[in-house]
Amino acid sequence: MTEAIEIPDENTPLERMIRERLTSMNHTLGLAESCTGGRIADRLTDIPGASGYLRGCIVCYHEDVKKELLHVAPETIRDRHVVSEPVAVEMAAGVKRALKADYGFGITGLLGPDDDDGIRAGTVCIAITDGQKTDSVTCHFLHDRQGNKEEAARAGMWMIWKFINKKT
Repeated sequence: MTEAIEIPDENTPLERMIRERLTSMNHTLGLAESCTGGRIADRLTDIPGASGYLRGCIVCYHEDVKKELLHVAPETIRDRHVVSEPVAVEMAAGVKRALKADYGFGITGLLGPDDDDGIRAGTVCIAITDGQKTDSVTCHFLHDRQGNKEEAARAGMWMIWKFINKKT
């Protein structure tokens, strides 16, 4: 039997929607944030009760942290670039393992203002996994650095929301 998903009213903050859904499923989330610098964890913890589902957040801004704590393969970074979906996928899997969470989430990107190594400023790669299924996406935002960071956090939270509500 498929569980009914109740969509909160349009004025309900996304943070609260995520908390309510994960709490109702008794599932946990681990975050690996690079370009957002912990902004998603900050927003999720603005809503009381986050400790019931949020296992933690690793802010893995430096490439070495991605490799050493999350076990992102150096070859993936070398061959695909640190701002790539394969890196985001490995970050999500690594944080799921490291924090012993039901879901692992990874986000990496180049916020700007300048392009770097062939990657356009505003490029953000996001991934989420439950260990069986993984979704990933590349987004391109066209704002300044702060605007790109806000859009990346919002896109990441929407991706979490959509993934935890998928019907199996």
